[in-house]
Amino acid sequence: MKTTKRNTKTTEPRQSFSILLAEAIPLLREKISGILGRTKDIWCVIQVNGTADLLRGAMVSQPDFILADFTMLNDHQNVTLLRNCTDSCKIIAMTDVVTGPYMESAQCLGLDGISEKSKIEEYIQKEIRILRQQMELRYGE
Repeated sequence: MKTTKRNTKTTEPRQSFSILLAEAIPLLREKISGILGRTKDIWCVIQVNGTADLLRGAMVSQPDFILADFTMLNDHQNVTLLRNCTDSCKIIAMTDVVTGPYMESAQCLGLDGISEKSKIEEYIQKEIRILRQQMELRYGE
């Protein structure tokens, strides 16, 4: 498990988010991690490279988001295990191209979303904005 953390300053938002990134291809995993690590609302990107590491990493790190290659999530049992071992974590599948069959499978598996790997930064930024709005409504922040 490899972790990338950012130094946070008091001028940054009070709440930042952690991500567990599961991708089997090391170069692609490093690239996605680097992109996400520069996002101001993300303080930690934890990298894992397989399904067993994904399940173990989720249990240990309790991330806000799990971003995993679709092949690692394409099993209802794995998704159930992730749900049971994390506290209100959003599980998002990553694919090369989002097509109808992938979207249907993601919905049947009970995933919180699906995104193309090349567009994951925009997708996660949108998810963070939604979470912030929900927090503002809930806690008046």
